[in-house]
Amino acid sequence: QSKKVNDNDESIDNDEEEMLTKMMSNNRSGARVGKGIRQVIEKKEGLFRMYIMVGIPEIFPKKLTYPELVTPDNVHELRQLILNGPDVHPGGNFVELE
Repeated sequence: QSKKVNDNDESIDNDEEEMLTKMMSNNRSGARVGKGIRQVIEKKEGLFRMYIMVGIPEIFPKKLTYPELVTPDNVHELRQLILNGPDVHPGGNFVELE
């Protein structure tokens, strides 16, 4: 009987070792899979961000000002923005002469 107990102890040790080995290998492959999934999600998030429209109060785009160089290609568009004025979106706030 004592021999059977020893055999059982050895089989339990082998089972524990197999389980630990499986857990460790699963952890390693899980890390690789997790990284791959993370990359796919990050790529999709970039696509989602391109198409997300956020509603903001109209006052913010009306107050937003950035310089625009006048060229022959955009002179008519910029003239119309100035005619719209600062209270209409899209509109122009001011003309700066150099």
